[in-house]
Amino acid sequence: MAPSPHKKAALALVNGLTLSRLIAGIVSVLIFYSQAFKPYLALSFLYILISDLSDGFLARRLAVATRAGSIFDYVVDRFNFYLAIGVLIGEGVSVLVFLPFLLRDLIYVFVQTYVSISSIRGTKAASFGGTLSTYAYVLIINYLGKRNWLLDLLLTVMFVISLANLSLRVFRLKQRIYEEIKSDLFS
Repeated sequence: MAPSPHKKAALALVNGLTLSRLIAGIVSVLIFYSQAFKPYLALSFLYILISDLSDGFLARRLAVATRAGSIFDYVVDRFNFYLAIGVLIGEGVSVLVFLPFLLRDLIYVFVQTYVSISSIRGTKAASFGGTLSTYAYVLIINYLGKRNWLLDLLLTVMFVISLANLSLRVFRLKQRIYEEIKSDLFS
């Protein structure tokens, strides 16, 4: 049975919102490097954050949440986050600051993909905190024009907390993960 026109329109709205966030992420990098538009960077990040919270909420509320939509949302979130990381690295922030979060993402993707767990509860907030901290740091550099070691340290701490949060949650799932891997290897 084909989806109703209402469902198609709702799905297009939700996916369009996610796509607009992808475009806003690319535009935010252009804004950062443009003297004329620098004041608008905060609005760009605000739009990215609000649309990130809104698309999933709308998908659930309008009953059009799909696996493909959740993957699209995750990929756009990571893409925008890594764009912001690229800006910070370009401004001299050490790549070592981001290693805990990169490791966290690798673990998250492995567990989500390999074990097919629909969600590792409680990890979105920690990830959002790291993303928000990264955007805040880009804004500080944008408006003050320089970085500093204390902000590098704070960002590293946010990423270590995020990695620890996910590691603890994966540790709690270790038996399930072990069973999935054992089943895959020995069947």
